[in-house]
Amino acid sequence: MKRVIVFKKSQFNSDEASAIKSIFEGVYPDAQSEFNDLLVITFSDDKEFSNREIIESIITDLTINIQAFESRLLKDTKEYTEKIVPLVKDFEFSGYYIKESDLVSKTLFKNIDHSLFLNEKIDDDLIYTIKTYLECNMNTSKAASKLFMHRNTLINKIDKFNEITGYDVRDFADASLIYNILK
Repeated sequence: MKRVIVFKKSQFNSDEASAIKSIFEGVYPDAQSEFNDLLVITFSDDKEFSNREIIESIITDLTINIQAFESRLLKDTKEYTEKIVPLVKDFEFSGYYIKESDLVSKTLFKNIDHSLFLNEKIDDDLIYTIKTYLECNMNTSKAASKLFMHRNTLINKIDKFNEITGYDVRDFADASLIYNILK
């Protein structure tokens, strides 16, 4: 399987890019890279360990403040890279690592007016409750525990959200839409 990792940094210098490139060449002998504003590394992956761990090591060991996008689903590497690099370049990272699903959902939802889905009757507490519920994979017991509330209280808040918005976050399609809006 082909993979691509795009590294982003506000001020990338060639020494940092070379260090990152050599790390990936050590792990993936077929690794190829190009460096412009972003460092793009493509390689075949048959390893069992996570590239996220390699990226974390780069950040801590080399003390480089970078952000990385990783994609696992590549058919034509060159064509894909040409299409994905501009998206990554303009993407506002919330952490140091994003996956393809994060990029797709943020790109799809960035131009949507969230007020179309959420109205003024929804307070910050209710939004936090629903977001936590969704981040717990819609597991009511786990979310209630994380929120330090009784399970029935959480169910009541979910019902209130559904009543106000018309979206049932217990339904996957509605939950997916709301999660991406709240993210």
